[in-house]
Amino acid sequence: LLLNSWDVMLDEKCSEALQAEQRSLFLKTVLAICGQSDGASSPRCEMTMRCKELTRVTGTLRAADSAFRNVAVSHLETPIGSVSSALVRTNDILHFDVDLRPEN
Repeated sequence: LLLNSWDVMLDEKCSEALQAEQRSLFLKTVLAICGQSDGASSPRCEMTMRCKELTRVTGTLRAADSAFRNVAVSHLETPIGSVSSALVRTNDILHFDVDLRPEN
């Protein structure tokens, strides 16, 4: 099967555009989850994380770095105790859920 180099370049550009769009949607979602899309102060954004070694921790999502390698969490509850604020590496998170129900 012969591939035209022009077709490959077009596919790469489409792939880059798709990845850029997906990144943008992901970042907009993170901002919307925490109520920061309009610059307003964020409401409580409760999250539950399943981490390596199958530990379950909960806390309030406050921020994430641009590469989403770390998330800032307050009121972190872990199996060994509570922490008022922490920086959690996303490499240590297997899965997380965010409570999107509005506060009453």
